[in-house]
Amino acid sequence: TTADAAQEDPYCLACHASLDPVAASLFGFWWLSLYSEIEETTYHAEREALWDDYLGVAPAWYGTPISGLPDLGVSVANDSRFYACAVETLAEGLWRRTTTHEDGNTLENLRAHFLRSDATIRPLIAAITETDAYQDPTPRMLSHDQLISSLYSLTGFRWTLNGFDQLDSDESGYRLLAGGVDGVTIKSPQKDPGLTWALVVKRAAEAAASHAVHTELIESGERRLFVHVSLNHTPEDTQFVQELESLHLRLYGTQASQLWMDQVSELWSSIDEDEGADSAWTTTISVLLRDPAFMTY
Repeated sequence: TTADAAQEDPYCLACHASLDPVAASLFGFWWLSLYSEIEETTYHAEREALWDDYLGVAPAWYGTPISGLPDLGVSVANDSRFYACAVETLAEGLWRRTTTHEDGNTLENLRAHFLRSDATIRPLIAAITETDAYQDPTPRMLSHDQLISSLYSLTGFRWTLNGFDQLDSDESGYRLLAGGVDGVTIKSPQKDPGLTWALVVKRAAEAAASHAVHTELIESGERRLFVHVSLNHTPEDTQFVQELESLHLRLYGTQASQLWMDQVSELWSSIDEDEGADSAWTTTISVLLRDPAFMTY
């Protein structure tokens, strides 16, 4: 049987000999029903001993017996491999790529720095951002989390419906379509643009732009995105020019070229002529937020 093979077949034992004793300490999380909120949100201490029925293997951490879940965290933290794993995992997340043998020296230096910093995360993150791999000029696509925080920081917009964040929900939202993960079917963030990603970004940018124009220019609310203009300003005004220059610097991190200024002003004017200043700004901002220069870093 499969159960016998996991304990007897040498090819199966290569993994099961280490993983099953760890799993034996986690039976307090055992769900009898996958669709019960109580089952999914409650720790069942009375089920901790089920390892004997399902696995027949006592809790242990790589050959060292443990009493159960309380000892598991301590065992992980005391394992020297934990620090190397933490460094590699965080580096891959920030570098947005898998590590290779060529990263060995960099990872070891980061691990030593992590230990010198009492294994606290903030100094490790700071050190990773100083590496050549992180500062590689090759553009990286914003993750869905970065998209959420960027749009909110710039415009105050959160895309919600019936209490669900549409960019951070799978049950009633578009997190997976936006390149996110659910830990079940998709376990790593999307790294390259795709069709569904482009559609979600388009709608999110349009909604964020509309929100910013309505709250800041129409209702005169808190200024987050717009610094200089009102709906009365046109491309001939100093305030309009200053606003475009400010937007380019904030969104893309570089100074605007005269060609870019002319093109955006022309776009704004063409829409203003037909639909008015509020529509002109809404369309212009939505276009700027979908620019690859904004969607990558």
